[in-house]
Amino acid sequence: LEALRQRELLREVDTYAAGRGPLRTFRREAVLAGFRAHHAAQDYATIIRVAERLPRAALEEDVDLMMLYDAATLVMGA
Repeated sequence: LEALRQRELLREVDTYAAGRGPLRTFRREAVLAGFRAHHAAQDYATIIRVAERLPRAALEEDVDLMMLYDAATLVMGA
């Protein structure tokens, strides 16, 4: 059951990554699950792409999201 939930969250993050423009509504748990999965897969470009679509305040208020985003930008040299 948890694996199915995780797969749905990752699918949702993939739609965030594929889109363009700022995200007005998003699920924090989906973004966090996606950041963790992409970080484990060393897919830092996707983390940066999704983070750039998030409202800046939402990213800065969440320590976990900010930590994974910062790590991705350091690795990518952005």
